[in-house]
Formats: sequence, C-alpha cells, structure tokens
Amino acid sequence: MWETERRRNFLVTLNGIDCKEIYFGNVLQRIRKRKRLTLEVLGDFIGYSTSNIQRWESNTHFPPHFACVVLMCEVLRCTVKERLDLEEAYYCTILRDRGLC
Repeated sequence: MWETERRRNFLVTLNGIDCKEIYFGNVLQRIRKRKRLTLEVLGDFIGYSTSNIQRWESNTHFPPHFACVVLMCEVLRCTVKERLDLEEAYYCTILRDRGLC
C-alpha cells in the first residue's frame, strides 16, 4: 500500500509539476492562438479534422499518439519552451486519464 502511494505521488509530480493543473487542450489552444493559426489550417497540416482539434482543446479527448504532438509542434513552429509545455501537458493528460493523478 505505501509503495503504491509513493509511486502515485511521483507520477503526479512529473518533474516537480503538478499534473492535476495542466491540461493539454489549454496549452495547445494558447499556442495555436498565439501563432494565429485557425483550427482548419492546423487540422489540414496534421491530417485531422477541425472537430478532432476542438475536442483536444476542450480537453474531452487528446491526440492518439505522441507523434501527433511532435507534428503539431513543427506545424506551429513552437519554441523549445512551448514544445516542452505541450509535451508535459500531453503526459499529464495521459496520467490523469489512467487515474494516476
């Protein structure tokens, strides 16, 4: 029991970041709007529909694989900080989805 709780606490604070407070959709939307890219344009470049991206930004779904996040970073021409923020948010979303935080 103690070991499980310790492991959970480690996963919840990924690199000292509280995963309960970070949402992939919020980070993606912030970066996309900062780059002045529409949902349609981003969707066309990465091969997903506008409705998929809307679901990601509303935090009801998240991209099916990490390669999609990498592609988004390339299309959005993310800075290193933006890319790290988006990657951390993606992993936090996965941990939350699996009930680990």
